[in-house]
Amino acid sequence: MKKSVITAIIMSSVFMSALCSCGEAKNNNPSSASESSVVTTTVEETTASEETTETTAAETTAETSVTESEAAGENKVDTAPAADTASVAGVYSSKDGVVVLNQDRTGSISIQDTELITWTDNELLGAGSAYPYTVNGDTLTVEIAGIKSSFSKNGETPQPDPDLMSNSLIGTYKAVTGETLELNDDWTGTLTIQDTVDINWRGDRIGNEDFSYEYRVSGNILTLYYNDTEIIFEKQ
Repeated sequence: MKKSVITAIIMSSVFMSALCSCGEAKNNNPSSASESSVVTTTVEETTASEETTETTAAETTAETSVTESEAAGENKVDTAPAADTASVAGVYSSKDGVVVLNQDRTGSISIQDTELITWTDNELLGAGSAYPYTVNGDTLTVEIAGIKSSFSKNGETPQPDPDLMSNSLIGTYKAVTGETLELNDDWTGTLTIQDTVDINWRGDRIGNEDFSYEYRVSGNILTLYYNDTEIIFEKQ
């Protein structure tokens, strides 16, 4: 009986010792530790990769936005409004001359002679000449040969020098169709179309109490705008 008990105790001790050794071996297994480390590292690398992917996506979106903004800036068209033709158009005068700006962007400038022009938002364009101008309210300022002259809507009536006029406009004009025009140095004259009538002439108009016609001068040629037609006169 005693021998059996002793044998059982010995075998129980051996069994418990084996269990402890097995547990320690399992806990000290380098392979298990390595596998755990690999798993941890893989998770961390996956998280870092996801963060990198998110950062790259954000940077790509930002770069795309900048590129689109730059492209929009490069392709932006200047939509600044042009000058208001209706408000700029009109007759501007001073004691020295008259500037006529028509709404169809044609016109004339009369100082010593009358020059036909077209006009842009900042220039009066004649035959081989360009005159910069600005408009401030009812005042038109034109730069001619480096000198700025101001003209006003409903401004003064031009008062040309009679001596200068005697070398330019004063004289007799004839048209190839038979009409005649006489301009005197006292601002009077005669116009013969069908009948001969007395006229006065000032600035860019010829007329009397019954009619008023516009005219323009270029060199020795005077063009009279008569009842929707043009009569071309040549100075004699």
